[in-house]
Amino acid sequence: MNKLLVIDENAGVSKVMSEILALESSDYTLYTAAARIEAEDILFKEKPPIALVCGDSDVCVAAAESLQKKSKELRFLLMSRNMDGQKSLIKKFKPLGKIELPFDPDEFVDIIDEAFFTAQDMVDELTGLYKKPAFDMKLQRLMNKKTVGTFFCISVDSYSFASNPATPLQFQMSVYAMKTKLPHVLGGIHGNTIYGFFPTSEPRETVQKKLDEVVQLMHDAVEGKEIYLAAGAAESELYDFVVEDLYLYADKGMEFSRNQGKNCIRFFK
Repeated sequence: MNKLLVIDENAGVSKVMSEILALESSDYTLYTAAARIEAEDILFKEKPPIALVCGDSDVCVAAAESLQKKSKELRFLLMSRNMDGQKSLIKKFKPLGKIELPFDPDEFVDIIDEAFFTAQDMVDELTGLYKKPAFDMKLQRLMNKKTVGTFFCISVDSYSFASNPATPLQFQMSVYAMKTKLPHVLGGIHGNTIYGFFPTSEPRETVQKKLDEVVQLMHDAVEGKEIYLAAGAAESELYDFVVEDLYLYADKGMEFSRNQGKNCIRFFK
């Protein structure tokens, strides 16, 4: 297999390539934003089968565009670190097709993400859940792949306006209960709301029963009579994998839950 081409803003990605993915320097060619990129030299000397665009800076995008003009065979793996950049790159370049790689692309993206999220303080220290911008980015990637599953949001509320909201310990215990029941859930948090998505093709009745159990476990873990949970859910396939619609209709389901007994999960339709 010919060399991989890696385009990034800096050389830090080489540490990931060598230490975590166990690639030898002979397996890839690294071009950073600090270096001048000559498309002809890359294509005719290295003949890379795929380019990893690890950043969405103007230099990285310009380099990838230059490469695309020179070769119709070159495919791109896009790894923008923000949602707007990701959408922009997807419009510009062909998505990754079937090709043999010396590593799992999803694993590579996850490693890059985790390092970036940690550096940017995008992980909630108390619960270990992603803060909303990071969660949205991960969720958008799943929707780009047309991942069939269920999105949900759970609001930790108080019966009385005079009551204090849930304490940090109560939040921590409720999230721990959720992770116990859904160990592989993609989880996020913003304010007093917990978000989640998990791939599943099970019928809605089965999913609702499972999520009702999750909500009950979370409520039991809170151990506060003044606290209740309102929860809504939406199926990704039903809403054509549009993130904004998942939020909209899960929120509507959450209002149903709030008005129809609380401490249960509801779908809008």
